[in-house]
Parts: sequence; structure tokens; C-alpha cells
Amino acid sequence: MTTVEQALQDARKWWKPGLKEAQTRKFTIDPVLRALDWPDDPGLINVEESVESGSVDYALYAHGKSRQKYPSLYIEAKRPGKDTDGVVQAVDYAHENGGVPLVLVTDGKNWHFYLTHEPGSKKDNYAKRRALTLKLDDEHIAELLPTVLGRGAVADGTAMAKLEELHGYEMAKGEFGPAWLRLCKSQDFAESVAELLTAELERFDIEPSHDDALAFVQDRLRGEPVHTGNNADGDDSKPPSPSGKVKVILTLDGKETEYHGRATAVRGLLEWDRPDLGLLSELAKTPYAVKQAARPQRRNGTPDRSWQKNGDYWVHTQLGRSASQAFIGHYNKVTGKSVVCTEQN
Repeated sequence: MTTVEQALQDARKWWKPGLKEAQTRKFTIDPVLRALDWPDDPGLINVEESVESGSVDYALYAHGKSRQKYPSLYIEAKRPGKDTDGVVQAVDYAHENGGVPLVLVTDGKNWHFYLTHEPGSKKDNYAKRRALTLKLDDEHIAELLPTVLGRGAVADGTAMAKLEELHGYEMAKGEFGPAWLRLCKSQDFAESVAELLTAELERFDIEPSHDDALAFVQDRLRGEPVHTGNNADGDDSKPPSPSGKVKVILTLDGKETEYHGRATAVRGLLEWDRPDLGLLSELAKTPYAVKQAARPQRRNGTPDRSWQKNGDYWVHTQLGRSASQAFIGHYNKVTGKSVVCTEQN
């Protein structure tokens, strides 16, 4: 018996746009059906079966025509390029018969599977009934076709179960747009996205206002363009780099000193007035200082140059605003000196 893969390979060789419908059936559809265990047996495949308003090209009976009141499925064959023309006719035939749950419309290259009794659908809602489309040159057609058209799968109901599952996925695709629009109007969704946005900026030592982040997200969800106002070239479509340089002004007991970098307040304090052991031991209770011989490392095992050595301690010198303020708070408490830190773009 010819394998499904071999039948599909032969069909690919024979199929061409100029085939007539009869040739499409003979050289592509019939060989594939035989490979799927549908032999040329009128008890299993009734060709040109009469229905109320015409005839259907194939009526397939998985358990044999003598044992079934209704066919297991109808197949409507079309000439190349006309595969979608037979959908209305085939689905209508299935409804007229009343008990045919599945319709396949194919031109030998495109194989469209339709569930004819999809709950909640009107008779003329054809597009929403499609569960699956396979193409002759699909990479996995030899694996999928037996699961949805093999006689054994049709007979034991697994083919219908598979197609119903796939139909559910197909219907879900059509609901993504409406669901997205509903989410865009939801305050909870905007709040959640704003939280993600602020967390992303905080990874780069930027501490944004949640209200600003929320306003930005709401503008984006409404489809309004991004305006950063921070690009020298005037291109507002490009966001500013979160690693951009800032100017840090440290004021220690009334004296100002300027440092350049990204949130360098801690490094500035260490360079300005070497902390005493009381400050370092206090700071070691936080993640910002450790007492060890070797320089702390990054996750990849390389030395982390953001740590500066002070006696037996290593102090992290590149902190975000909140961490820098925590350091300054410890500095004030232990040394009794007044420190003010401001950052300017």
C-alpha cells in the first residue's frame, strides 16, 4: 500500500494550475484518500452522492454505508485555484442532509476542513466554521493529514476531536483583536504595564514617577505617538538611552562638588571624605558594602568595577537614586555631617 508521504509526493508532481477537476481528483485527491485507508469501495466512498439540491463529489462512510445513516464527511473537489468556491455549496449540502458533521473542500493543493455544526454559528457563517487548512507543500502535512482524514481517525472520533480543538485555536485568533482593545481600555492593565515600565527603567538606575509612567502607557494604548523631547536629532521615535550620563552634585557641609556619570553619589562621597569604619560596618548591613579580600564579581564571573575598595570593605559606587539616598542616610547618621545629593541631566 502506498504510504501517505509517497502519495503526497506523487500529488505534488502531478498538480499544476491547468488541471481540470477530474484530473485533480484522479491524480491528487484519490491517491491520497487510498493512502489514508479509504479504498475504492462504494460502501466506504460514494462518488457523486445525491443530495436534496444536487450531488456531492465524495461521501465518506468510515463504518460502511450499510451501517451509517449519514456520511462521516463530504468532500467537494475543485479545479486548481478554485478551492474556496465550493465551501458554500458543500456546507449547505451537509446541512441539508442534517447529519454530516465535517466537510473538506480541496483543489488537491489546499485542503480546507469545516465543522458544519459548530454550536452558536448560523448556517451562512462559513468562514467561522473552518477548523484547519493544509497545503500540499506543508512540511508536516504527512503527519497531520492522517489525524484528521485517516479512516481510522474518522471512525473512532479522534479526527473530529482534533479538528474541534484546532477550530478553537482558530476562533481564538479572531478574538485577539477585540480582547486587546478591551485591555487597552482597562485601568488595571494600564497600571500593570506602567509597573513593568518603571521596573525596566530601575534596572538602569533610573527612578521614574509612576504617574508619569502611567500617563505614558495610557497614551500608547490610545495609539498616541511617543514624544521624548530628549533627542538632539529631533527624532522623537527613538527613546533616550537609559545609560546616558548625568551630572551629580554633592553638597557636604555647604561645599559643592560635581561628578559625572550614572548616579555616582556614593563614589563621590568616598572620594570626598573617606568614610570611617563605623560607616562601613553600618553599610555592610545593606547590599551596598561587603567585607572581603577580593573584588566582587558579576554573574558571569568577571570583576565588577562598580565596587571601590575602602580598607577591608568593598563599597558599590554605582547605585540608583534610592540606594544612593540610603547610603547618604547612613553617612549622615554615623558621621554627623550634612550631605545633599542632586542629579541633573
